[in-house]
Amino acid sequence: MLNLDRNNCNILVKQLCPWSPPSPENLKLIPIDHGLSIPDTLEVNSYELAWLSFPQSEKPFSEKSLEYISKLDIKSDIRLLETNLSFRPICLRNMRISSTLLKIGATEFGLTLSQIGKILCRPDEDDEEPSILE
Repeated sequence: MLNLDRNNCNILVKQLCPWSPPSPENLKLIPIDHGLSIPDTLEVNSYELAWLSFPQSEKPFSEKSLEYISKLDIKSDIRLLETNLSFRPICLRNMRISSTLLKIGATEFGLTLSQIGKILCRPDEDDEEPSILE
């Protein structure tokens, strides 16, 4: 979806079982504030995506995640949005581009989420220089 406001303040951590100690199995990440989802720009900076700094983004996708990603039907998702909501065409174009990057990067080239993010984001040292994707 290319949510450009997925920073640390917009991800809640919920402890699933409050009487058990925190552990990966007992925690759930909940994204909030979807106001910048499906944006009209591909001008993405790394500070807009908190997950780029997560150690997990450096790890290969699990088989379950790759299976999920491979089954994404981007065209169908866009048709659903066009039919039911009023999105500007450029926003849906950007969704198609970013979803295609995820799908091809993960399933065909074995890229990690961090590597995909580096294609998507402008260089940290010069946020005016276009990203590889741009």
